[in-house]
Amino acid sequence: MNTELKKKYYKVLSLRHWEFLPAYIFYIPVFFYYLFLMVKYRISPTAISAVNPCFKAGGMAFDSKFNMISKFFHYPDYVAKTLLIPSKNKRNLPSILEEIQANNFDYPFITKPDRGHRGNGFKIIRNLTDLIDYIKICERSFLIQQYIEYPLEYGIFWVKIPGEAKGKITSITRKILPYLKGDGKSTLADLILADRRARYMANAYFEKNKNDLEKVITENTMYRICSAGNHCQGAIFEDGVYDLSGKTLEKLEEICNSVKGYDFGRMDIKFNGKEALASGKNFKILEVNGSEAESTHIYDRKYSLLYAYKTLYKQWDTLFKIAKINRKNGFYGLTASKLLSGYIDFFKENKEIKSD
Repeated sequence: MNTELKKKYYKVLSLRHWEFLPAYIFYIPVFFYYLFLMVKYRISPTAISAVNPCFKAGGMAFDSKFNMISKFFHYPDYVAKTLLIPSKNKRNLPSILEEIQANNFDYPFITKPDRGHRGNGFKIIRNLTDLIDYIKICERSFLIQQYIEYPLEYGIFWVKIPGEAKGKITSITRKILPYLKGDGKSTLADLILADRRARYMANAYFEKNKNDLEKVITENTMYRICSAGNHCQGAIFEDGVYDLSGKTLEKLEEICNSVKGYDFGRMDIKFNGKEALASGKNFKILEVNGSEAESTHIYDRKYSLLYAYKTLYKQWDTLFKIAKINRKNGFYGLTASKLLSGYIDFFKENKEIKSD
């Protein structure tokens, strides 16, 4: 069986594992539960935008990533340094380079769209040529962010009911960037198709490693096939509920509680080794998500599809509860027309940018 046929074969077989289901299929039951919650809480479809008053659009997909993470800049030791670069009609290369130099950015650093989702447009910029190429294809506003080389990455889900003194962390996801071990005989393409998990995401891994697919990986060499901590792009998610403890949990709760109006969402964080998971030091927040975030620990292979839906239903019920309280307190979120126009603009500008 040739390579292309193998990729198609494993793509079909991947549907046996629910974690690989396309989003438009997986979220069908969630959509109907959303309709049920509208009736239960007697609230309109725009409820999703009535959480997180501190964010312009509640932290939806079309909200500004810079706007969201900037709310945490008063903890500079715990947030990755981030710059906002305006859309193409408001920028030029000399001004960008000047700003990069003024803020002491060194290569490599990260670029990603200011309004994006599921890792689309995430790139590691290693030199000036990479930056120029990115600027050419990215017409929208984007972020330049400090590249954090810490080895451990987690997704931390946060919930705070308005009116309560403190919120709590409800989900902790351990993100693993997969490696394949070379045998000195097989090409990278062969290694991907032979791996018991990687084969099911062969299309994604082939695209990310297209320049090295025919390369024979030296025996015992560990080759990383994924650079971004996004499940849909190949990262492996596991439940890390017991990984964080002590001063680290206390510091994260302190940081989240310090942002008035941050009710619901997920932070992506890197830690500099296992000691940082408890010491309260040496971690950096990379991104903050709001109302459309999910508890990503559900993608741990040990959990069933039933468990995943049960967890998401509880999460969405909490969102509607928060939205109901916020509306009673005078924060209504977006109108239906603004919500619709936000999505339309978002999908128009989100043309695919190949990610690392």
